Amino acid sequence: MQREDGGVYHKLTSCYHVAFIMPEEDKDPFYAYDVSSMAVADFCACMALSARIYRNVDAEFAAKMESAARKAWAWLEVNPAVYFKNPKDSGTGEYGDFTDKDERLWAAAEMFYLAAETGENTDKYKESVVSLLHDETIKYDFGWTDVSGFALMAVLLDKEKLMGETIYNDCKELVLTEAERLLGLCKNNAFAMAMDGKDFCWGSCMVVTNRGILLSLAYELTG
Repeated sequence: MQREDGGVYHKLTSCYHVAFIMPEEDKDPFYAYDVSSMAVADFCACMALSARIYRNVDAEFAAKMESAARKAWAWLEVNPAVYFKNPKDSGTGEYGDFTDKDERLWAAAEMFYLAAETGENTDKYKESVVSLLHDETIKYDFGWTDVSGFALMAVLLDKEKLMGETIYNDCKELVLTEAERLLGLCKNNAFAMAMDGKDFCWGSCMVVTNRGILLSLAYELTG
């Protein structure tokens, strides 16, 4: 999914959703769609995290992940937001997004920890986190449109607080503020779910599960 220049294709699908048939009967060709900065940043974050996880398990595989993460970050450094829209003759899920700042935040956080592990200068990654952390477009969620919750989790699960007390405390406050909002929803929901009417959308199982993750993180922070 990654080009030689570090860009990452937004998706790989058939042109239209396949009919309700058995998988082996699906003969539709697949197409690599254009690059988006959201895909690049998500990919960057995942590869940086993978490199750290696999370092002591499969060094060769980890090195491949690290190289991919660095290529993706280099692409992000020289390219502004690149949004994705389905071509007119395509009908599969667009997974469009109105901002890539949450994806860039997550990428910066994971690249910070990768750089810290390898002993290199982490300043540019930390600066990116600081500049994006309180952006008004970010919702601090774990969904596919907003992945900023993963950046907060990366910082808050770091027992050594390598990004410093200020950033750690800012992330903690953001999580606890959102947790209080979700608890308020629970109190007004007949089934004690952290959901209101508009949250019961297509894919709402993801919404309620992701909110459980945030509440679990808040519990981890406070007991």
